[in-house]
Parts: sequence; structure tokens; C-alpha cells
Amino acid sequence: MSYEKLHDVRAPLTPAARGLKRRPRIDPPSPSGAARPPRATPGRRLCCRPNNSSKPPETTAANMALDFAATYKVLVLGDSNVGKTCIVHRYCDERYYDTYISTIGIDFKQKIINLDGTPIKLQIWDTAGQERFRTLTTAYYRGAMGILLMYDVTSLESFNHLSYWLRNIQENASPDVVKVLAANKCDATAHRAVDAERGQKIAENFDMPFFEVSCKENINIEEAFLTLARRIREQRGRRDEQLPLLQASLFEASEREGADSIIKAQSPSQQGDAWRCTC
Repeated sequence: MSYEKLHDVRAPLTPAARGLKRRPRIDPPSPSGAARPPRATPGRRLCCRPNNSSKPPETTAANMALDFAATYKVLVLGDSNVGKTCIVHRYCDERYYDTYISTIGIDFKQKIINLDGTPIKLQIWDTAGQERFRTLTTAYYRGAMGILLMYDVTSLESFNHLSYWLRNIQENASPDVVKVLAANKCDATAHRAVDAERGQKIAENFDMPFFEVSCKENINIEEAFLTLARRIREQRGRRDEQLPLLQASLFEASEREGADSIIKAQSPSQQGDAWRCTC
């Protein structure tokens, strides 16, 4: 017998080749008498979760990360060693780091927040407070919507340098930028060098909300950032309301300039004919 014939004889025949129909498989009942769950077939995926299609999806951080209404760029400014990096990590990572490492240049973190039911992405830029990096950090003032200005309540020098930072903001940032003043390390009462009244007074002079915060004890951290975000939203709302009026005034000014240019282009005789009585 040749190899081909031997292979054909030994090859198993399928039920379809024998002309037989496949019987449906009947699973035996379970010992408890309850119905067995349906068996999964290839290409079919079973789902045991209840059908809650009518229930609206819950608003979670994962859902907000995929869809947010706006993005706010926020700068954190202040002298070196006032706690700028610490407050960013406390707010974004919800952690407190006791070790101190100076920021080189600038650092960046972002967080999705639920601002009164609206998902907002905060882009928080942690700037270096050392003088050798200040030329670099001023380039990031452009486009900033909010600034968290910080000083250390245990350092009188950092409080006295607020005038420098405010002048720097006025020269490099947008005129309508939102500012919030935060006095860090308020928990160190034994080493306090700046009273809260002095910080409140300078905040009122420059129309800034004032918070005494503590990264170590997590005091007023979230309140400071949420207040900054709300004031940014209010500022953007006022700007959107004034935009149609500004566009209308610019249109009227361009129309007047166009009419003046047409009158100036006419000859004196043509101008006299235009105002001559036709009665």
C-alpha cells in the first residue's frame, strides 16, 4: 500500500464528512439543582455585570482625566526655600517630603480638579527661587492665568522680597493675571517672624486673597489652589463678556477710519458738490 493511501485510511473523518449531524451538548444538572450558567463559546464574551445602561456614569477622576472643560496655567513664585516644591507635591501627589532639594530651572505638574462640578486641568509650574535662574523663569510668565506667590513666615527676608516678585509680575505677566498670596510654615509658631496681619495687609493692597498654609500639616493647601482656580474662571468670564463690546468698538473705529480716508481722497470740488444743496 502506498503512503498516500495509508494516510487517507488512518486520517479521522469529521462528522460532516460521515454525513452525520452534531448533537447539541446537554450539560448535566448541578448537584444543588440550580441552573448552570451558560457556557462561553468562541467569539462570544459573557458579561455577568447587571445591565445599568439607564444609570448615568459617575464622575470620577479617571473620567475627568479624559474630558475637561478648560486648562489653567498656574505659576508658583517666591524666594528659595519657602516651600514652593513642597506645596506642589502636597497638592498634586498628596505627599509631604521632609528632604530639601533646590529646583533647577523649572518643574511641571498637572492635576484634574472638580471645580464646582466642572472638571478643570491645572498646569502648575514650580519655578526656581534662586537668583541665577530668575532670568529663565521670567520667560514662563507669559500665558500664565494665575500666580501663587509664597513667602515663609519664619523668614523676614522672604517677606521683604515680595515687593520684588510683585514688580516682576507687573513687568512680565499679563495685566489681568490672578494672584493669591500664601504664607507657608504657619505651623512653626515658635519660629514665626512675620505676623499674619502684615501678610493680610499687603494682600489687600494688591487685591489678593491671603492664606496661611502648612505643607507639613496640610493646612489650607487645597483652599488656596481652589480659590485661585475660581478667580481665574471669573476673570475669563468677564473677559468673554467684554469681548463682543471690544470687537464692536474696533469695527466702528475701522469704519470711521475708512470713511475719513475716502473723504480725504476726494478733490475739494468733489467735497463741495457732495454738500451742495440740490433743491
